[in-house]
Amino acid sequence: MLTIIIKGTNGCNLACSYCSLGEKKNFKYIDEESLKSLMIFACNLAKYRKEQKINFILHGGEPTLISPEIYDVCISFIKKKYSELDITISMQTNGLVLTDKFLQIIKKYDINVGVSIDGSEKIHNSERKTIDGKDSFTMVAGNIEKMLADNVQVSCLMVLTKNALENDLEYLRY
Repeated sequence: MLTIIIKGTNGCNLACSYCSLGEKKNFKYIDEESLKSLMIFACNLAKYRKEQKINFILHGGEPTLISPEIYDVCISFIKKKYSELDITISMQTNGLVLTDKFLQIIKKYDINVGVSIDGSEKIHNSERKTIDGKDSFTMVAGNIEKMLADNVQVSCLMVLTKNALENDLEYLRY
């Protein structure tokens, strides 16, 4: 299976203590035509390699900063154009914002969602502040619960920091 990670933006709505993106300014976002072209190229590569499956991972920055309509148009197009391929879509998100439209897209295309959450509320909030300095745990945890209630397949990713390790096994409790 061919896996393609799509980093559609360098933008992010968090200011994590360990962020590698640097200052949060001059964001760039992929447009519909560029995303479609990238997906076409990847599907043609999969066919050339005689792959039966291809997985697109929507990544970032933060992939939910891109319009859900762009994803909808591009995923719909690619699934129709390359119906002979088993195309799966995954998303790695910080989980801060989950609009109803994004939830509809996630469900429509059975997108596997990975949410970055750094353990307990205390640890997570010490590492993952919004870009305006606010705690993010309540919003992220609420969006995880919202997806689970809608039968979305959700997994979690945690950055294990020195701070987490200094708090016994608290990082595993949530």
